[in-house]
Amino acid sequence: MVFSSLTFLFLFLPIFLSVYYLLPKKLKNFWIFVSSIWFYYCGQKQYVWLMILVIAVSYLSAILINRADENKKRIILAITVITFLIILFYFKYTNFIIENLEYITSEEYGINKIILPVGVSFYIFQAISYVVDVYRGCTPINNFVDMGAYIACFPQLIAGPIIRYNDISQYIDSRNRSVSIDQISEGCYRFCIGLTKKVLLANNFAGLSNLIFEAENVAAYSVLYCWLGAIAYTFQIYFDFSGYSDMAIGLGKMLGFEYKENFNYPYIAASITDFWRRWHISLSIWFRDYVYIPLGGNRRGLWIQLRNLFIVWLLTGMWHGASWNYILWGIIYFTLISLEKFWIRPERFSGIYSIIYHIYTGVAIIILWTIFRTQTSEEAIVYIKSLLGLNGNLFYDKVFAFQFKNYFLLFLCGVIFSTPIYKIIAEGKIGNSIYGKAFLSIILLLLTLSSLLYILMGSYNPFLYFMF
Repeated sequence: MVFSSLTFLFLFLPIFLSVYYLLPKKLKNFWIFVSSIWFYYCGQKQYVWLMILVIAVSYLSAILINRADENKKRIILAITVITFLIILFYFKYTNFIIENLEYITSEEYGINKIILPVGVSFYIFQAISYVVDVYRGCTPINNFVDMGAYIACFPQLIAGPIIRYNDISQYIDSRNRSVSIDQISEGCYRFCIGLTKKVLLANNFAGLSNLIFEAENVAAYSVLYCWLGAIAYTFQIYFDFSGYSDMAIGLGKMLGFEYKENFNYPYIAASITDFWRRWHISLSIWFRDYVYIPLGGNRRGLWIQLRNLFIVWLLTGMWHGASWNYILWGIIYFTLISLEKFWIRPERFSGIYSIIYHIYTGVAIIILWTIFRTQTSEEAIVYIKSLLGLNGNLFYDKVFAFQFKNYFLLFLCGVIFSTPIYKIIAEGKIGNSIYGKAFLSIILLLLTLSSLLYILMGSYNPFLYFMF
């Protein structure tokens, strides 16, 4: 079940919220837990047991850590984290290892492929953050239902944001959590923005990017047409993932939770480093707090810092999936960020140099999304060569002209809504005036109704980050 499905919008969500608001505070977490289990069951019933196992292990381990002396705490923490990583490794990388072994040995082992549990990377990282935070001094959750409501809470269960226990511990106990009319209103507003991003923008960009990336002979396409496909995917993945995050944050507000922002207009970034301060913020912070800093962070010499950065970016690539493309993608980001951090230092640039570096950043991000989108390293090389005109392909053709004309308004909307233009208007004098608020509300209502119409017409695409 996904947020942009008819079942969720017209059946699950209305029933869930109606019961949630009627229940007394002490039963709200129970309802969240039960409903979230059902939400997950509707999408992937064969792996409900795994999520419950992760919840149970987290719950028991945290209690044991809280009661143990310092030496035993470390042992319990290590066993728990290693257990979670083994689970994650088994489900995400077994197929990858077998495929590579079959390629190396030229033999087929006849082993059935393992189906990846939806959202496993997200809820296992959340569980790890919980036991580590308890080890560091946070008070553990003493009620299994509350634990289940934290890990399994359906708004952020399958595609984040990754909610760290330290950030949300004050909201876990339902007796301390209240929901105001303003929160419900803000939550609905944010949810509608996310739905519009996903259905009207991401899904339509997907139509163009899939057409180009999945073509049999990309090498024959013109340079500009390949760039059109790469830019379309750049917008698609942003509106898809940030749209889901908006919906998750909005749903969280409706339940009384305050989830942190996961995106901050990443495509206006002035450098690669700045991009990753703005993109998938919850993942970047997770790796910073639970991997980079424990390894030593910036406190040691150059080579130790480079080692720490390499480990983080290798793991970031692997977290996104079991593919050499993801690993390569992570290593390239490590290289570019290391160059910026220790040698280039783009924060010193101003004037024309800052503008040039800004353009370089945008081009680099688009090319790296090309590696991310293609299925194999061979496909990535062919596509990048087409972008650079190295396949003997034309620079311009009529197909590009036709598709650019068809998608021009969509790209214009992509530029507007991936930058703070709308936010500046909404929060400025125009947006804060009575007529301005009414106008923007009407626009959002019309966009939401258009999104629902698209869904009713069968315009469905699963969220990209479900695969991670």
